[in-house]
Amino acid sequence: MKNATRRTVTAVAALLFPIAVLTGCGAVGGDPKSGKTAVPLPAPTGSRQDVAEENFVHLWPFKVDKGALECRNGKDVLFIAPDGKEYALNDQAKNDGFGDVGPVHDDDVSLGAVRSQALRLCDPKSG
Repeated sequence: MKNATRRTVTAVAALLFPIAVLTGCGAVGGDPKSGKTAVPLPAPTGSRQDVAEENFVHLWPFKVDKGALECRNGKDVLFIAPDGKEYALNDQAKNDGFGDVGPVHDDDVSLGAVRSQALRLCDPKSG
């Protein structure tokens, strides 16, 4: 019974980690391997927020070094690459015709941290 409880606690912690690291100072922490510390996120402009690799350090999931997150129509969660191309970060955005994030996604890194941050833009009360 103790092992089952420990596994449950570990699983919940793993699911909540991307959200937890986005709190506090608007930065996502640091990278213990490289010693880099995340630069705080700039303040969002409405439902859009500029982001860069330096804000997420080892949690940065893209092949490009910067872009923007946006919540459009209160439901479509997007990553906008430096070239202006828009990519879906949630199923709703895909269903509404936005392109798959695959071409700019580094498959070795989860989209969880940036997706969580982008979802916060859909709910102004959460920021």
